[in-house]
Amino acid sequence: MTNSPEEPPRPSNDDGAGYVDRRSEERTATVLRPALLQSEDFKTFCLVRNISGSGLKARVFAPVKDGIQIAIQMSDELVFDGQVIWHDSEAIGMEFDKPINLDSTLTALRTQDSDESSNRPPRLEVVSHARFIIHGQSHALEVIDISSRGIKARSLKSTPPIGDEGTLAIDGLAPRKAIPRWSRDGSVGFQLLEPIGFTELGQWIMEQYKGRRGS
Repeated sequence: MTNSPEEPPRPSNDDGAGYVDRRSEERTATVLRPALLQSEDFKTFCLVRNISGSGLKARVFAPVKDGIQIAIQMSDELVFDGQVIWHDSEAIGMEFDKPINLDSTLTALRTQDSDESSNRPPRLEVVSHARFIIHGQSHALEVIDISSRGIKARSLKSTPPIGDEGTLAIDGLAPRKAIPRWSRDGSVGFQLLEPIGFTELGQWIMEQYKGRRGS
């Protein structure tokens, strides 16, 4: 995590032909942090690229428009409300409803990075299906939530053996090696031995969203 002299571009209000930087004197920090983005219509993953006291820039895969209200959740404690002030094909610029203390925010992120119990990727609730193949048996699952490194699923028939490596095939994603780490009340937590890339996961989430809207 390093301080950066660069600030995300913002749209010009003069002719709309380009971007201008209106906060060139404001300090920003590069964070490259997975987060959750929520609007009135959907909730998905994003990647926060840099942050300042008044806003942030994030890579997104959702169709986000200028002027909408969103919330960015970087951790359980760090949730920022604001408005999209510009967007392009891959990223958005968000202006916070209220200015934040950048130093305090960066300290909180560093503390989270050093705490293994809290340094977990964000999880998103989903509705999908999967199969876990192990020892020649296929266990049907209903996916409840997902992150880049694991899923929580409901066993539809039989519970797979805990601690044994197998292959997890989630509908719409490439099969990956995984290990069931816990089981409780019909739910199973899986650790992915091959994490899902951020781009692949973000695009998969939006495909799920489109499928639900079209059904």
